Amino acid sequence: MRHRSRIGSTNALLALLIGLLGCDNEVAGGGAVVTQIAIGPGITCALRSSSAARDGGVDGAVAMDAGTDSAVADAGEDAGGEDAGTLDAGAMDAGVDAGVDSGFDAGAPDAGVDAGSLAGSIPLGAGGLVLDVPPDRLSCWFVNGTPQISDVSPVEGRLALGDPTCVVSSAGRLQCLGPNGNGQLGNGTVDLGTETLTPVSIGQVASVETSRFGPSGGGDGSPFDPGGGANTMGFACAIDTTGEVLCWGAGERGQIGNGTAMDVSVPQRTGVSAAQLAIGGAHVCAITPEGTVSCWGAGERGQLGDGTSVDRSIPTPVVEVEGFESPVQLALGQWHSCVLTAAGEVWCWGGNDAGQLGDTSVIDQAVPVQTNLSMLSSPLALLVAGGAHTCALTVAGEVACWGANANGQLGISGEVVQPTLLESLPGAASALAAGLNHTCAIVGGEVFCWGFGASLGLGAGTLDTLTPTQVSVN
Repeated sequence: MRHRSRIGSTNALLALLIGLLGCDNEVAGGGAVVTQIAIGPGITCALRSSSAARDGGVDGAVAMDAGTDSAVADAGEDAGGEDAGTLDAGAMDAGVDAGVDSGFDAGAPDAGVDAGSLAGSIPLGAGGLVLDVPPDRLSCWFVNGTPQISDVSPVEGRLALGDPTCVVSSAGRLQCLGPNGNGQLGNGTVDLGTETLTPVSIGQVASVETSRFGPSGGGDGSPFDPGGGANTMGFACAIDTTGEVLCWGAGERGQIGNGTAMDVSVPQRTGVSAAQLAIGGAHVCAITPEGTVSCWGAGERGQLGDGTSVDRSIPTPVVEVEGFESPVQLALGQWHSCVLTAAGEVWCWGGNDAGQLGDTSVIDQAVPVQTNLSMLSSPLALLVAGGAHTCALTVAGEVACWGANANGQLGISGEVVQPTLLESLPGAASALAAGLNHTCAIVGGEVFCWGFGASLGLGAGTLDTLTPTQVSVN
């Protein structure tokens, strides 16, 4: 039986973040610029740092190492390789050793693995942010909302926005908070329709990913939106200190990866190791240390890439078609999956009704097909996926998008079945993130968003727009 999470207020998660990180409504000091952008279910967050420089374009050194849908692309600052430091936020320490023992080792890492260095080397996911010092300022907004500021100093850690929201310290301490209707807090409990205000420890890990899309959509696809919460199934997966993937929460589509199709409230081992992990609507994919890709969970649109359209409850290798090799970064949408390879190619599979695979067709594909990148003049640095659209950031700071565009989330007119450059940005982008039906970029240290009006951070009544619109996150 699937338990569904509901939140009565769209500010519920922000209240939790403020409780987690502390709150300061003063405007950030002069010279502060936005360095990171991330989108979770019904929430968009921008991280402003007073120590960052205003860069144009993407540092080439980041291109194949970022591995994140919301990477820091500042010169010399690599989100994929940053040491997150130690997260200590008062109440965060309460209940750290919760005693969950279903595969997680809450003690020291296994021999030969340093939890701190591993946590710093795993790429961030689509809803991921690195919280760093000197003092950073986190500005977040919800559907029909405007940015609200949380002062995250002196916190250091890696924050994953989603259902649930989780934080990993450099010591490998994983703590989650938010809805728990599917057991997605991973502490052995299921709580229908309530929030857990105190983060819950579920063991020592290197990285975590949390669900960002409801498998059926609705509203903004968020458990924090009363109009969309009934369609979400919260779950999470983590890479432990041995490199193995563990999952917990909603599981009726097999997305836990433990051979069952049922919810679980404690982390379960999948038997697959991962160098990177990503979560889509109700499916999961991992890049293995051997350089292959395995997926599991919902497969009705071919999003598992195994040549079928059936669900899989254990990790299943993606078909290795000719030319598909050396994946370095994953980007998963609601029903489609994409990878960026070391050669700078993009391969996608799964749902393609809006052209989100970028192969110039609108036919679902159950095995990887190559995206047509012939119109791009510089190599790719980053790949991101929204609900049914895909975007890429080049090392020159160009943004190209393709797929669904009903809300203007591509930033260009019409449905687009192959990558098309967004020419309306005011300059070179340094970071990029995609949500269910909106997209955001950082240009010159400022945030610009386009698509679903209610998600743009401009308040209630905002119309959809395909024009990148500046969001004030001070």
